Amino acid sequence: MNNSKIAILIGLLLVSCVTQARMTVAVQDFTAENCEAYIGAVSSREFRNVLVGNKELTVLDRSSMEIILKEQDFQISGCTSAECAIEMGKLLAANFIITGTVSKMGNAYYISINCIGVETGEIKYSKSNYIEGGVELVMPLSHNLAAEFSNQYFGTNFPMRELSRQIAAPTPSNNNLQLNLQPQLPLMKKGNIYYLRGKKMNWKDLKKVLRENPASAPYYLKYDKLGKAMIPVGIITIACEVIFLSSGMVWMFSSPDDLGDSWLSEDARAAWGKVAIITGIPFAAGLIVLLATAGPGKTHLENAVRAFNSDQASNLKLKGFFTLNENGPRGGLRLVF
Repeated sequence: MNNSKIAILIGLLLVSCVTQARMTVAVQDFTAENCEAYIGAVSSREFRNVLVGNKELTVLDRSSMEIILKEQDFQISGCTSAECAIEMGKLLAANFIITGTVSKMGNAYYISINCIGVETGEIKYSKSNYIEGGVELVMPLSHNLAAEFSNQYFGTNFPMRELSRQIAAPTPSNNNLQLNLQPQLPLMKKGNIYYLRGKKMNWKDLKKVLRENPASAPYYLKYDKLGKAMIPVGIITIACEVIFLSSGMVWMFSSPDDLGDSWLSEDARAAWGKVAIITGIPFAAGLIVLLATAGPGKTHLENAVRAFNSDQASNLKLKGFFTLNENGPRGGLRLVF
């Protein structure tokens, strides 16, 4: 191992010791689909640059990542699966690894990112958005995704960039036509409530929308199947919990007093103790199963919403407007669904 590699490894160890409370984040180069590879690299670089401003994080730069992974004979190119990303994160001693995809659909660019916990392999955060326009809008879109991730997950207050650009257009007194591209996803979640094109949806309507859309239906069916499979587990878990708690309380409060007396016979008290043990095991097991399936269930639902929004992207239309004010005539375009 040459001196430069040793210096980098020692530097990373020193940073880790000095900033024990800080999380280490590695940002993998985003995968480019239906567009040039450099767009994915530029988008991930912008995402990484935004996270550097978060003082709670230690963000690994790409050159250091390459040197460490090369020393471990790890091939970065072709690492597109979540399992590969997790392995990469472990080699880099990172707490989180960010993966992403930049896709071009018609004239729209769609960016999707995932934050994966390296230790557990769980998707801690997932977000996507898209914008219609030129490639110059990819960087501010990636910037906003990174800022939103940091603000929501770590409580920072990074500003968002305006997704707009100027194009030339002849007018009597103003040669600038403002093109404001600030699309809102057709299906959005605010808090625990979903909105379809601004209209609040109840759970029954949401399920119907996701089930009937061809793109989101496969993901929703996985979510629905998992939910139905957990119903009997939940019922058994609750029943065992009630019996476990009640029998445990009987056993506990029937313990002998200082004189060795108890309001239950020794055999009856022992029987209640056995009931508590017997029901406590399936109660604990059921609770573990329910907690373990909560993450995948949430992921299936998020994938269904993401697929629905991606499918609706083909319905984007540009609607023109024209106004007259003290600065002269001004025109523009708005994105509508």
